[in-house]
Amino acid sequence: MAGYFSKDARAARAEVKREKAQGAVQKHAGEQPPPLWNWRKPWATPSFLFYLWYTPLLKLGYKRSLTMEDEFALPHNLKTDKTYPHFWSAWTKQMEAAPLTAKGRHKMQRAQDGKEAPHLWRLLFKQHWLWLFASVAMQGIYNAFNFSGPIILGKIVTFLQTSDNYQRAQEVETLPAGFRIPSEPNVGQAYLYAALIFVFPLVGAIALVHSNRLAIQVQIKLRAELTAAVYQKAMRLSARSKQQTETGRVVNIMSADVNNIIQFFYPMMAQLVVAPCILIAALVLLWFQIRWATFIGLAMLVACSPATGFFVKRLTGLRRRMLIETDSRVKLMNQLLTGIRVLKLYAWEAAQEASVMEARRRELGRLKQAIPPRVGMQVLLFATPTLAAVFSFAAYGSAEPDQFTAPHIFSAIAYFSIMRFPLIFLPFALVQLGNAMVSMRRLNQFLVMEERTDNVERLEHSGAFIEGGDFYWAEPPKPKEDPKAAKKAAKKAKRARRSFRRKKAIKDEGLPEEDGLVSGKQTAGNKAIERVVVDDAAGRGSSDVDTAMEDGGKGGSSASSGRDSPPPVAPLQARALHQIFSETADEEDAIIKKEVSSDQQEREALASWWLRDVNLQLEPGQLVAVVGRVGSGKSSLISALLGEMECSTGRIAIGGRMAYVAQQAWILNETLQENILFGRDFDPAKWKTVVGACSLAADLQVLPGGAQTEIGEKGINLSGGQKQRISMARAVYSDADFYILDDPLSAVDVHVGHHMFDACIKGALKGKTRMLVTNQLQYLPQCDKIVFLDKGRIAAQGTYEEVQSNPAMAELLAEFNSTGDRPDPRPGAQLLDDPALHPAGGSDADVDSEPPEADLDVTRIEEAVTDEYLGAAPRQAGQGGAGLGGRPLPPS
Repeated sequence: MAGYFSKDARAARAEVKREKAQGAVQKHAGEQPPPLWNWRKPWATPSFLFYLWYTPLLKLGYKRSLTMEDEFALPHNLKTDKTYPHFWSAWTKQMEAAPLTAKGRHKMQRAQDGKEAPHLWRLLFKQHWLWLFASVAMQGIYNAFNFSGPIILGKIVTFLQTSDNYQRAQEVETLPAGFRIPSEPNVGQAYLYAALIFVFPLVGAIALVHSNRLAIQVQIKLRAELTAAVYQKAMRLSARSKQQTETGRVVNIMSADVNNIIQFFYPMMAQLVVAPCILIAALVLLWFQIRWATFIGLAMLVACSPATGFFVKRLTGLRRRMLIETDSRVKLMNQLLTGIRVLKLYAWEAAQEASVMEARRRELGRLKQAIPPRVGMQVLLFATPTLAAVFSFAAYGSAEPDQFTAPHIFSAIAYFSIMRFPLIFLPFALVQLGNAMVSMRRLNQFLVMEERTDNVERLEHSGAFIEGGDFYWAEPPKPKEDPKAAKKAAKKAKRARRSFRRKKAIKDEGLPEEDGLVSGKQTAGNKAIERVVVDDAAGRGSSDVDTAMEDGGKGGSSASSGRDSPPPVAPLQARALHQIFSETADEEDAIIKKEVSSDQQEREALASWWLRDVNLQLEPGQLVAVVGRVGSGKSSLISALLGEMECSTGRIAIGGRMAYVAQQAWILNETLQENILFGRDFDPAKWKTVVGACSLAADLQVLPGGAQTEIGEKGINLSGGQKQRISMARAVYSDADFYILDDPLSAVDVHVGHHMFDACIKGALKGKTRMLVTNQLQYLPQCDKIVFLDKGRIAAQGTYEEVQSNPAMAELLAEFNSTGDRPDPRPGAQLLDDPALHPAGGSDADVDSEPPEADLDVTRIEEAVTDEYLGAAPRQAGQGGAGLGGRPLPPS
């Protein structure tokens, strides 16, 4: 026996099993998967009712491991492309009809504040009411057949009791006087009861599985609709909405909130509807078994209901607060993953880990706070039915022992057992309903956010034009203050101001404590000073202050007359206090006005970047270069053309298939080839042309897998130039009609940039309409048209010779052509060119040469680089676009 359990024996048996499994896989490797189920067959077929269509897949899974190809295809009516269009069409109609009435506008405002979700609730039930009704009806059928068990059980016990009495009566020779001989029991009826006690649960089980199937199908539809709606809404958000929506919040809505909603619809919604009906039916049937003792059990159940409701309300509130902490944690994790290079470079892992763990600690704290109410609710759920049965049986058996027979006892126990499950699931359903309501409000609030206005017209030919366009970046929404928090902060500030004034008066004037300024007693002088403070805070005039001083000097108000009062405040001291308080109030008012003015200026600066008087025409086949200084609005012009900026006046039109190459390359976590093909078919000739034009041939030879090299998240294993060239190659491979290129040459070397301009922009894309934003002015003579932007306006446009007549353009060309001021292509060169980073007396020659490390403000350089990578630097006026996290894109 010891050898059987030895290590070598176990290893040998495992090897034999492995060989058998491999043999079975090889034996059945050629077997085809079962035919796909045809969902259009009638529902009444036995294969559908009893799930016999799933048996071939189970047999195949027993013979060998299943693969994705073996699974059944998802029915077409459950796919996103089938369900989402109907959902979004109904949602759009509902949003268009809401502002037409005062009630609709009120509900819309509450939905925007996250207080209600009437639109989404109504729409979901309207879209899926038939399936939900069928699922609840099937659940009701299942529970109705469950009640047949106790009824038939009572009949069987009665039959056995009657049969036993009849047999005893037959055995007794002489019966007592007046004894009634029981009738002979019907054995056929007993067999019928035995058959029904098997058939009824079987029918109920069939109804239950089909109820679950219908609910799961609704769940799949809801997940597809809501996830697609969140994704599409995120793509349509305006610049204002993006500034108040973090990436972590969108991810949390798409994952956690959608999951909470669909978990309510299955399996909790059916329980929420059916459970009260089950409890009422069980109490009614209990009345026929134990009569008045039913109310004892009902009293136990009702007594525990307030406690259950308290626990449910407590759990709902904790869930709402926990979601806020979850949003914060997801936001921190997104920042960590986005700036992981900078974190590793500056060894900030410990600080970032501490912030993430602190957010996680707060989230876990909310979860721990939910444990006591959850435990208390579960204790009530499991203990209440048992206690109700015990007290009911004890009371009924003591009061009426003759009626407390076996059929009544067994049936009552069965009814109490049936009541156990609704009592268990009903509070959980209420908790899930609370969670779903919180998530529904968050989702509804996100879906009613402001969308980008689509004011871009379509042209029949390739090209674009802007006529009389004025564009602006919208002001970010003002955060709404909590009235309770604002009132609390105002009271706290008032107490602090009063304490500060008193201390300053005592320190400057040396007033004694008996004057009532330091002691805690409410003296007349103290009352006078408080009146001064209150009147000054309320904005009352000097006459009121003088009156208060006079009242204080006279010994107090009429309310305090007749009582012992301390010595009055001297007029000189009162005037000194008045002057001190007035000067302090003036200083505070000046500080407040300065802060308000600063906030107002900041809001105006964020909303004051405009592109004005834009008139631009891009003809088919033209190469148009857009140039200008940093902050002149080059990227904002692209955003306006794409419809990202708010349009005040004018017309925008674009024609043909468009390809856009962003200033920051966008890379998929796929192979290099898939990044370029982007879902299109592979064409060897086109591939060779694109690779050569974008200077990727040398990279394909260096990369370990060539074109099949797996690219990490956000192109982590590629350089900046490689990512930009791959992004450019994707656009070229798409074979579009109109190309918008936002400074693609800035991330590559000089010789590579020359090759890409000649072979790609001027070569492979020849004949296409091209709009090139660039700071490389040496390419301007080869462009068909040049657009020069200056301070948010098109200062000049035309050929290279025509735009040189503009003084600002001529100055920019002169700076570029001068040797000393030629822009340094090295990363971070703009920081070194900042004169604020150099000591006084530094010259341009010091910048061109490598400056000593001591001559640079290294801390400022590090902060600037960190802000650039993490996207934490605040945007100033003149910056636009909507980037990650809702921040405006720099206008380059």
